[in-house]
Amino acid sequence: DRLLSATFGSAAAWNSRGVLEKARQRPDAAETAYRNAIQCDPYNLDAAANLALFYEGSNRVPDAATIAENSLQFIRTGARQNGAIELHLVLCKVRRRQNDLARCMAHLDRIDAFGPTELQAMLASFERGRILDQLGDGAGAIAAFTRGNALALAPWHRENPGRNKA
Repeated sequence: DRLLSATFGSAAAWNSRGVLEKARQRPDAAETAYRNAIQCDPYNLDAAANLALFYEGSNRVPDAATIAENSLQFIRTGARQNGAIELHLVLCKVRRRQNDLARCMAHLDRIDAFGPTELQAMLASFERGRILDQLGDGAGAIAAFTRGNALALAPWHRENPGRNKA
């Protein structure tokens, strides 16, 4: 609250407030904070991605699609942007729910081009596995899930080198 009162017009502060309110399980306050962040700075992809993910997770799929689609225009070419990766991930989820699997795969391919973090790559791998399974590509799905599992275990393996080797 002190940060927000000191920086009332800050998109980053409003976005942080949204994350906090979501963690507090106060969805109305989280949505308002994310919307305020976007109003302060429509180029803030993190806020747009957080709002779109919030909507998708709340089964407000059309709202998630609108926010994410409208925010794609603000992605800078060649720059690594977490928000851009998250926007493509939420659009993939939306397209999967709409059974538009080709567009979902296209969003996953765009995620790979941005150089995702290990966590983002893991989430994208699991999403890719779901899509490939729906497309009837069992081998591709297993490979994607295997990659996702390896990425999920990577932090543990870094902290415990040489342990639990098969």
